[in-house]
Amino acid sequence: MIKGYNATHLNLLLVCNMGISTGLIVQKMADIRDQSKTLSDMEVKIEAHPSGEIQEFINDFDVVLVGPQIKYQLSELKKVAAEFEKPIAVIDAKDYGTGNAASILKDAMLVAIKNQ
Repeated sequence: MIKGYNATHLNLLLVCNMGISTGLIVQKMADIRDQSKTLSDMEVKIEAHPSGEIQEFINDFDVVLVGPQIKYQLSELKKVAAEFEKPIAVIDAKDYGTGNAASILKDAMLVAIKNQ
């Protein structure tokens, strides 16, 4: 278990424009998940989808992460997240740009802990 997080699963939805660069981040996050002793006793699902499809997928996820390249859509995405009672946060631009998937995953877990 993750200290402070009592669930047995963590489902992360990353939203972006087309999903190409975010798809790479998802793969890096999945690699970290697969190698992590901390996450080994949890089911962690990570997917990326275009922001225009958020309503189709959001109900299956615990946390929504927004790619920094579409931060301008945040107010609209927050409305959708609120409708489904899901926490939402923007991925740090530096972490996204450098592909720091470990930091992005950590931030996502912190959002989940804060909103459980």
